[in-house]
Amino acid sequence: AVTGFVIRGLDVFEAVQKRKMLKLQDERDKANQAALNAQISALEAAESWSNALVRINSQIAKLEDVDSILMYIVENARTLFAADYLGLALVDGKPTQLLLRYYATQAKSEYLEQYTPVENKHLLDVINSQKAYCSLPGERVENFEDVCLFSDVTPSLLAAIPLQMETTSIGLLWITREAQNVFSETDMIW
Repeated sequence: AVTGFVIRGLDVFEAVQKRKMLKLQDERDKANQAALNAQISALEAAESWSNALVRINSQIAKLEDVDSILMYIVENARTLFAADYLGLALVDGKPTQLLLRYYATQAKSEYLEQYTPVENKHLLDVINSQKAYCSLPGERVENFEDVCLFSDVTPSLLAAIPLQMETTSIGLLWITREAQNVFSETDMIW
């Protein structure tokens, strides 16, 4: 009777261990699948960037109009950064004079014949300091005033980087998001 009880106890122990092992294997398989999905997503993003850069290079090689090349860059960069708004402004003479030249939203993109002054303090600080800026979630709404010119976009996040030629800032590229999807360090490497 004791032997039967011990054997039944071992059977129960074996069944419990087998369930635990199956659960661990299932968790491992799910983790492997998640890692594979992340790799696929990263490869797709890299391929999108590569395709955009190849097309830009092709346009430059064909000596196409600079404005059409920059407009293409603005449109594609907005999409690749998953931004709600992307603006490209150029310095006019002195670093404190920043003029919007191109912008893109989800609804439209436009090259501006009439330059529009950019007066947002954070954007002007980026030009003057020659250092990138990335807002944090929950920043005051006032920080984003006059950032999305010609648009209904109400940003909650802003990232900006100066465009430089050698050591001189010649322009500024900035992106915004309405959602609280924080810009990653990878976004800021551009």
